[in-house]
Amino acid sequence: MHPAEIEIMQYLLNKIKVSCCTIGCNTMKNFLLIVLLVCLFVAYVVEANARQALALMYLMRSRMFHGMGGGLFQRLMPLYFMSEADLL
Repeated sequence: MHPAEIEIMQYLLNKIKVSCCTIGCNTMKNFLLIVLLVCLFVAYVVEANARQALALMYLMRSRMFHGMGGGLFQRLMPLYFMSEADLL
């Protein structure tokens, strides 16, 4: 981490401590809950995209090895890696 980034983080943490004492911790908890929900949403979107990319990779691989094993990778692939579009 860059030293300037560390200073900014410390400044923000101090600001949060001050605002927690002055505004009240209830508002702070709500704010942190919203931040957590946003992080979870972003993680879900990224995970869904990764799952779709993995499904595509497995499908391409199964087509490549179609001659030997007849799409063995596709049969062994769990449905978790499939997106809804692939299942249709």
